[in-house]
Amino acid sequence: MHGDAPVQVTRNGGYAAFESTDSRTLYYTLSDSGIEGLYTKALPAGPEKEFVHDAVAKRGFVVLPQGIYYLCSPAEGRWPDGTWLAPFQTPPQPYQIRFRRFGDGQSEIVREIKGPLHLGLTISSDEKRFLFTKISDSGADLMLIENYR
Repeated sequence: MHGDAPVQVTRNGGYAAFESTDSRTLYYTLSDSGIEGLYTKALPAGPEKEFVHDAVAKRGFVVLPQGIYYLCSPAEGRWPDGTWLAPFQTPPQPYQIRFRRFGDGQSEIVREIKGPLHLGLTISSDEKRFLFTKISDSGADLMLIENYR
């Protein structure tokens, strides 16, 4: 093993994390539930605090120099942790791609997306296209094949 020993960065949980473009700040979610906000801490040892109070969908945020794009989970579309099928059902309210500016701390709705969505969000370098995972069919087909040989 090369390099320094691992160092614990967060104390109250941590699931998906990205550093700021200047590597001075860490932005992260606490778990994969999709019902919590987005948290932040100055690196290496700043205090942990909530940065976005909206429910940020699983791994659904992108850190840029001027702010953060994030997938906001619809309030009525959230299901309890441990629910297996529910995340693959379409929530009654759409998800929203929101942008929170570092300059004034305000968030704005950029686009609405009908779910169900799954993991992740990224954006093109010109900030005109988003890439995210959308579940279009979470079922399966059973087939009987006779006289195979």
